[in-house]
Amino acid sequence: MALSIDIGSKHIKIVQGVPKKDGVTVTATFNAKIPNDISVGTPESQIAAITGIIKPIFVKDKNRRRVADSETKDVKIKKQPCSITLSDDKFLIRNVVVPKGTVAEINGMALQELIGTYSVNPLSVVESMTLNIQEDGKLLVRSAALDPEYATGYYKLIQDIRQIPKSLNYHSNSIAKLMKSMPSINGTKTAGLNYMLMDCGMFSCILHVFHEGRPVQARYLPVGFSDLYYHLSRRNPLGEDADKAVVYTPNFLQTSSGYRNMPSVVTNHIENFLNRLADELAKYMRTLSLSIGSSGNIENLFLFGGNAVLEGLPERLEELLGFKVERVKTLFNVDMKPGCENIIYHLNSIAALLNS
Repeated sequence: MALSIDIGSKHIKIVQGVPKKDGVTVTATFNAKIPNDISVGTPESQIAAITGIIKPIFVKDKNRRRVADSETKDVKIKKQPCSITLSDDKFLIRNVVVPKGTVAEINGMALQELIGTYSVNPLSVVESMTLNIQEDGKLLVRSAALDPEYATGYYKLIQDIRQIPKSLNYHSNSIAKLMKSMPSINGTKTAGLNYMLMDCGMFSCILHVFHEGRPVQARYLPVGFSDLYYHLSRRNPLGEDADKAVVYTPNFLQTSSGYRNMPSVVTNHIENFLNRLADELAKYMRTLSLSIGSSGNIENLFLFGGNAVLEGLPERLEELLGFKVERVKTLFNVDMKPGCENIIYHLNSIAALLNS
């Protein structure tokens, strides 16, 4: 049994389960919301705030009742190995070329390359993933360096919640390793497939790109769903008083009665947001074709993250992009036990659990 914690911009997702050689069984899921005001401050203050949010899930005493979602509130959390996965923007991530060696040797050589080229802190923690072996026998690796203040802080966080520190990773690395051992997504075979997974985030979207079934890139898109929600919130877009305004729930399917009944200023904003997201995707895919060639044409886009559940989102993006778009529903080697939240919410933490 092991734990993994995905610390995002708005939510903390926690999964408990049993990692196997090429898959994972998830036995429990937890979800905690992050207040807006903890994103500023020092790494130490941010991590202390996060510790305070999740500690009640793990630690129970006479003055503190454990907090968890209603479906998993009775799950007992014993001391076990615990991994943390963070968004890519917490790391400096670059591709470097190094000689072959052990994992520790590769990470050490990658750190020296990053110090020399990008002046990273010599005490940074480095995680590397081999992309391919070059003709001269050297390795092309994707290396990520994390500031030692964050690394030390998250190590202490795991200790504070009375778990056993196991690993610290970043989203694109965890997802790439998970998908290496994944024969199919939603029943679609991934071997030889050109596809993308998109994490539909609040402040940005992250694309995980696979060419002929192999991970090749992770790309940040400067479009986030917070922009959509802001303009559909109680203050917007009609300028009404907060206590009188209507809260609009996004519904992207133009054929639905709910969509037709919305004011045009609302539907226009929804369409503008979707077009901007589709334009960023199309722009990136043009760049991808230049670097990989025509063999890199994307055949499938799989959506995950809490915002991916918005009604009609895959259908509208499919119309705009011209290829198949669907939500992640099942992964061949991931078993979600009864009572767990939908896999779409926890893919990053599940990937980290497999790599723990």
